[in-house]
Amino acid sequence: MRPRFIYPSVCSTMAAIIALCALPLPAETIVEQTTGTQNVRQAVFFGQSFTTPGGGPWRNITFSFFSDRGVTPAAGGVAFVFTSAYAGRPSALSASLPVARSTGISNGSYVFDPSFVLQPNTRYFVYANTIAANIPGGINLSIASMAGGNLFTCCIGGLTFRARPGSNANFRVSGSPVAEPPVMIQRFTPARVKLYTTHALYFEIRNPNHHQALTGIAFTDSLPSGLVIGTPGNVSNNCGGSVTVTSPVSSVIALSGGTLGPQASCTISVDVKALKPEQFTNNTGAIHWVAPLRLRSRSTTQIRALS
Repeated sequence: MRPRFIYPSVCSTMAAIIALCALPLPAETIVEQTTGTQNVRQAVFFGQSFTTPGGGPWRNITFSFFSDRGVTPAAGGVAFVFTSAYAGRPSALSASLPVARSTGISNGSYVFDPSFVLQPNTRYFVYANTIAANIPGGINLSIASMAGGNLFTCCIGGLTFRARPGSNANFRVSGSPVAEPPVMIQRFTPARVKLYTTHALYFEIRNPNHHQALTGIAFTDSLPSGLVIGTPGNVSNNCGGSVTVTSPVSSVIALSGGTLGPQASCTISVDVKALKPEQFTNNTGAIHWVAPLRLRSRSTTQIRALS
């Protein structure tokens, strides 16, 4: 009988679990800022909007106003982040529903929980619930427009935050880039095979990130009983690192030290053969990788051989 192998197109259609490992974080990146010429300082409640650039996303976010031209960070009270303008009173911020609020202040900057992630090409609005009189010297303003940015103040002449077109606070938002996990596709060539004859099993790995390389890519694939590595295995690898195979007892395929540039893809192929005409499910197991944060992406891809 001739087994027929059936496989899904993308492994991300299967369940995936991502867990952050306890490793040193990469250096922070300035996501957006205005540190222009000093025009005026004010001691009122402040807000500032900004639009993130392409790339990212970013986590480990810090945000700071400046009490000068961009040298001395200044923060007080709690900062609240929204994805639309907040038109309420400063006193009502604590009862509002922001997408994030700062968890503390470090070195003059608001610090946010690591679970908060800034997305690329998105406008955010940050408001402080403490009057800038609590910040030494108040907050420095730049009377200059910034694409996607706008200053909000309260409460001179009103009780709610209002936009001040053409003005921006001197501010900086920073974070650590977050890389998306690699994507794997499996396929057999040809789709229909004869028993005891070798046919190629392909693993295609793709880096979905536009600006970040992935290094240290590794996975281990233990073939199901009845599906074994051919003799020889005719291993082909353009993913970097090294591929090892063990056969015929365990029939394990393993990649270690793979590397992929931004939006790059690579392929590994190994000859395998079916020893019995029944259904097989091939699980690739966990895909490990490093850069710029080490994450562990567990994804399962199924392949079935039908009699």
